[in-house]
Amino acid sequence: KSAKDPWVWGPLIGAAVFQIDDWDRRTSDWAREQTPVFGSQSNADQWSDDLRNASAVANYITVLATPSGTDAGDWIVNKAKGALVGIAANSAPVAVTNGLKDATQRERPNGKSNESLPSGHTSSSAVHTRLASLNLRSIDMDDGWRIAADTGLAALTLGTAWARIEAGYHYPSDTL
Repeated sequence: KSAKDPWVWGPLIGAAVFQIDDWDRRTSDWAREQTPVFGSQSNADQWSDDLRNASAVANYITVLATPSGTDAGDWIVNKAKGALVGIAANSAPVAVTNGLKDATQRERPNGKSNESLPSGHTSSSAVHTRLASLNLRSIDMDDGWRIAADTGLAALTLGTAWARIEAGYHYPSDTL
């Protein structure tokens, strides 16, 4: 399923494209110098934390909003299961991300460490927003609202990724 999922192969293709003609470094340098979205590297740093945290909140809100039965006991058990799925789903990428950081030792654009690849903030946001999007499928709502919610969830992850670039912690390919 993952091989067919555009949320898997799309970022991989994007990361490869950023390797052409040093576009990765040039984009990172431009974002750090111009800070076009967040206005400063420190604002971008703060926004990256806030957007990542909002992604987690969105996920757990959708866990609470999914149908889980009418019996109070079943409801509580099902909600706990949903929360545990989110915790487990986020734990695996954290372990992989930390392992890849150790293995690649890629220097951050700001030179502060060798932990640039991959972006832990972005991977955490992506997991939470993807789970929230999947939860939305089981919630009875108008298709227009579902599309709007999915768009907002994607914006949380994209915003987290861009904030990490603008703050100087990652190259675009690291976030992809």
